[in-house]
Amino acid sequence: MVSATLLATTRVTAIDTAIVWIYLIGIMVLGIAVGYRKNASSEQFFLAGKTLPWPMVGAALFTANISTIHLVGLSASGFSEGIVVGNFEWMAAFCLIVLGLIFVPFYLRTKISTLPEFLERRYNKTCRLILAVICIWSALLVHIGVSLFAGASVFEYFFGIEPTVAIVIIAVITAVYTILGGLKAVVVTDTIQAALLLLGCILLTVFGLKALGDVGIHSWSDLRTATKPNQLSMVHSLRDTNGNFTPYSWFTVMIGYHVLGIWYWCTDQTIVQKTLGAKDMRNGQLGAIFAGVLKILPLFFMVFPGVLGYVLFKSEIGEANETLVVMIDKLLPPVLKGLFAAGLLAAVMSTVEAALNSTATVTADDIVRHIWPNVKDRTLVLIGRITAGVVIVLAMIWSPFCGRFENIFVVINQVPMMFAPAITTVFVLGAFWRRGTKQAALATFVAGVVIGLVYFLADLPHDVPATEVMPAIEAKRVTGDRVVEQWVAISKAETEALLGTGLPAEKALEDWEKVPYSVSKAVIKANGWNRENDPRRMVAEHYLASPTRVLGPALETATVSQDKIVRANGSVPERELTEALAAGSLPADWTVSNYGHVTHGLGIPFMMMGLALLVMCVAVYVVVSFMTAAPTQEELDQMGWRPPLKVLTEAKITGPFDPRVVALGLIVLMVILYVLMR
Repeated sequence: MVSATLLATTRVTAIDTAIVWIYLIGIMVLGIAVGYRKNASSEQFFLAGKTLPWPMVGAALFTANISTIHLVGLSASGFSEGIVVGNFEWMAAFCLIVLGLIFVPFYLRTKISTLPEFLERRYNKTCRLILAVICIWSALLVHIGVSLFAGASVFEYFFGIEPTVAIVIIAVITAVYTILGGLKAVVVTDTIQAALLLLGCILLTVFGLKALGDVGIHSWSDLRTATKPNQLSMVHSLRDTNGNFTPYSWFTVMIGYHVLGIWYWCTDQTIVQKTLGAKDMRNGQLGAIFAGVLKILPLFFMVFPGVLGYVLFKSEIGEANETLVVMIDKLLPPVLKGLFAAGLLAAVMSTVEAALNSTATVTADDIVRHIWPNVKDRTLVLIGRITAGVVIVLAMIWSPFCGRFENIFVVINQVPMMFAPAITTVFVLGAFWRRGTKQAALATFVAGVVIGLVYFLADLPHDVPATEVMPAIEAKRVTGDRVVEQWVAISKAETEALLGTGLPAEKALEDWEKVPYSVSKAVIKANGWNRENDPRRMVAEHYLASPTRVLGPALETATVSQDKIVRANGSVPERELTEALAAGSLPADWTVSNYGHVTHGLGIPFMMMGLALLVMCVAVYVVVSFMTAAPTQEELDQMGWRPPLKVLTEAKITGPFDPRVVALGLIVLMVILYVLMR
């Protein structure tokens, strides 16, 4: 969860608190007011009556994607990796162009309500049911569960509210207006929250830029000098200086990203449902492209602030994930803190509300109608609302378990990798290749999900003895800070007893700059120090620390009160790790935290692994398609299949706001930006 150090030092005023609560209550009331209909039809509830204009569609697509996970994670990645992580945002613009020009016409022409429905028309009911289950599972675990966890961290950062209580508060408020208001409540509140979210990020960036002058940085060249190598570069080489694949190289970004990107932006129900609610095809297309324009902004206002955080506060940020809250605490004045906290909560609520509505839609249309074809429309809406309620409860139960992962991005990236390559294959080849068969789709789903699950389990982060993975450590596929041992922090009141055992005074460290950050966090938590204390000062004044292997013998012979001792895992000192590697052996009690057999053992980044899984899925689909009977022309006509690229040429350009012209302009803009930021 969040750092106890930051929890103790962050300050919020009564005005900040009032701003947050006024916002939460106000957005719930607004969502119910604009969306609730006592006798709403299923189309009104799930697709907003298909009345949405393109600005609302684009804003809803943007805010459904940008959550507190992104705000915290992108700033953390800017701090540790640099602006190269902004490729995740910029590459999305190209996927949204594909959504707008290719998939939106394809979906709207077939008049589907859900994406699993498209699979039934293109293949069969079994494929529809498989995708429906995957959609619900993905929404529950990733979109809702992890977002609630991130939102709870915001509450804990600013207000000291227990995570479990915070999860309940966010879940209840978001669920109430989503369940009662449906998709229209989602998109109207999303439009407001998009503006608030961007405003908060822009303010933080502006205040960060103004603070650069205080540390002697007055130009871009000064900033480059103050950052790490390549921290201000969008393009990284394929391999690092140690010969290992870099996780965000040009190859993995340009090729591997689209495995997840096409699944997420073009085939995920949570995202695509916004375009299905557009008033017509043109508004759906322009809405998708407008979202692509908005995706340019996170690099400058969400990733770049992490770089500013590194330059301004690297000595005060113990962990990368704390970058955002440190900057808020250090840079923003009262009132603006409350505004930004409201923006962070807006991001959580946007993602959760979008996922809730999509799970309700998929359950009602793709599972209930499948089992109970003659269900009444009013009953269908009721079932959708009940589904949203059940899903939010299950997500609340799952959400606290996300804290067991060192980084929530592990969950976000590896859970979808179980099924994204298979879904991308089935959708893209099903839309572009008339020869694809239902047997091929089913075989691809089975093979892709099974192998994806094996990969997920093999690469699931876990602790392993360092002696078992020494080759990965030597090759630097495992960074030194992941090699940990047990540390002991002991009250200075017990110093005399320790020294009485013959322990040299220099063996017990009082300089907490040399002690792993995780140890100081454990001390703060053990003592229950809250925001009224200065935790760093308290730790330095009252405790000393050292690895257990150093203090252990003294602790066994000295009479020391156990309640004065705090034990925690911390990184092995760099010098001692280097010496052990040079000697060719590691102590048996050293471990590697959050080790993945694929990422660290084989040295394959997750996006590169996704590309390998995609190639396998495409091979299965093509081979099985040629082994089975092709769909007849009559079957293709019944499912509304036409060559998707035909939509780009079958109508004349109508002017500068024709979706094709706007998309071309966005492509040109992206090329210029990449040239400037390379």
